Amino acid sequence: MSRWDTVNVGGSDMPVYVGEPEGAGPHPTIVLTFHRGGMDSFTTESADRLAASGFLTLAPDFYHRKKGMDSEEAVNFRMDDDVIADISATVDHIGSLANADTSRMAIMGHCMGGRTAYLGACALA
Repeated sequence: MSRWDTVNVGGSDMPVYVGEPEGAGPHPTIVLTFHRGGMDSFTTESADRLAASGFLTLAPDFYHRKKGMDSEEAVNFRMDDDVIADISATVDHIGSLANADTSRMAIMGHCMGGRTAYLGACALA
């Protein structure tokens, strides 16, 4: 099962894709960061596959500050401080979910998302 949540970050509403595993949990959690192309079917399908394997997976949309802008243009305005704030807000949101096991949390990404996952892990460690 999946859904979209909204998390406010610095006055901007950030969409967060949530892939939910079956059962009440609590489930181990993953923050999934996307590639340059942004929040596309590859990212949402990846979150769904992780959820099917038992991981509560949240994928924040780092381009929320540039609503309506094409992802190839929005990537040029992505700032590390904003990414860290978005990841931090996503982790805080995970803490509010009853089916999340926050003692078992990971961050991962693909392509550019590998860099943003590393950035988030270093900043929030």
